[in-house]
Amino acid sequence: MTSSSSRVRLVADGDRRARSWTEPGTVLVVEDDRLSARLTRRLLEALDHRVRVAHTPGSALEQMNDEVDVILLDVEMPDLDGPRLLPLLRGRSRSFVPCVFLTGRDDDDVRLRCMDAGGDDFLSKSTRSVELGIRISSMLRIRRLTRELERRAHVDPLSGVGNRNALEIALDERASEALRYGRPLAILIADIDFFKRVNDQRGHAAGDEVIRLLGDTLQSGTRDADRVFRYGGEEFVVLAPETGAEGARLLAERLAIAFREVTSSSPFGRQTVSIGVAAASLERRFTPRELLAAADRALYVAKANGRDCVIVDEDRRERRTEPAPARVG
Repeated sequence: MTSSSSRVRLVADGDRRARSWTEPGTVLVVEDDRLSARLTRRLLEALDHRVRVAHTPGSALEQMNDEVDVILLDVEMPDLDGPRLLPLLRGRSRSFVPCVFLTGRDDDDVRLRCMDAGGDDFLSKSTRSVELGIRISSMLRIRRLTRELERRAHVDPLSGVGNRNALEIALDERASEALRYGRPLAILIADIDFFKRVNDQRGHAAGDEVIRLLGDTLQSGTRDADRVFRYGGEEFVVLAPETGAEGARLLAERLAIAFREVTSSSPFGRQTVSIGVAAASLERRFTPRELLAAADRALYVAKANGRDCVIVDEDRRERRTEPAPARVG
């Protein structure tokens, strides 16, 4: 709890100047003093920020999620102080969220403790409003830069879908959940047929465009809950939760038809895909690697059967760990 003399002072001129350069974001204010929290909210909303206020650690944890861009955290609170609360709050977001600590005490030991806890900046509660606005703006730049770097680390730059790193993470999460709770989960692996022919006859720029067309087709033809990834080269993976083998087969057939249609009107002519499908369920439980290997094996069969078709893996469990033979084209 802090005294009224240490509360944030609102300065109208500072508010007007700060508004001109501050980009709005979502700020979580964690402050047990209700008057101080109300003044801080008013200041931040005057700068067009979206503000969430929590007076207790429990309320802060409930309100913390991926939408929060900056944490404004009181150092001294009953039950759980700011430095101990910060790692718990950050654990509620999938990406890094910067934090500014606020306190009414001018104490170097407190500052060092906040920085050791992972704080990114430190302000006195008696700071001018324009100074707080500047610090929040700096934290928002860190947040946006971090999110862009994270996005680039998990997005394939050519097709715009998730890359293999993102697939590894999503597959572990989804397949482990399906294995634990017996929920259905399907994987589709789509491979462009005779892709080398496109590169050889029309050039790599044409091949890149065909890859982009397949990525767009898979993205537009799947649900929001489904995830699309570029597995490598001309191969893509669709991760479809709550989808059994039959539903995944129908999905794969729709996607294959859509790709044929969209490429038929392209400068590169009609292109086709072969798709291998595997599904986990309560009766057929897979580890993440087993599920991916089963879909890969089905894709090999699709290629061997003449391409431009969908094959669903129906192997028995004892055959799921067998490596799929090498494929060509």
